[in-house]
Amino acid sequence: MANHGRPSKGPRTEHTVRIPADHDDRYVHQAGQLGLSYSDYLALVLAQAHDLDVPDYVARQLSRREGAALGA
Repeated sequence: MANHGRPSKGPRTEHTVRIPADHDDRYVHQAGQLGLSYSDYLALVLAQAHDLDVPDYVARQLSRREGAALGA
């Protein structure tokens, strides 16, 4: 049976975080501007802040969005 769901993002851990209410709108807006979910945006920003590789699944999303923008 074929799997038609979204591709796996690989092993990840789950955390509950509390964000200052007056910061949240900016984070949500920026995630939307990049075409990322809130969770994927946080993974991107945390990776960049700690000099880690951006997760592959986030890099693919950004690359697809950039390619779509170039084709517009």
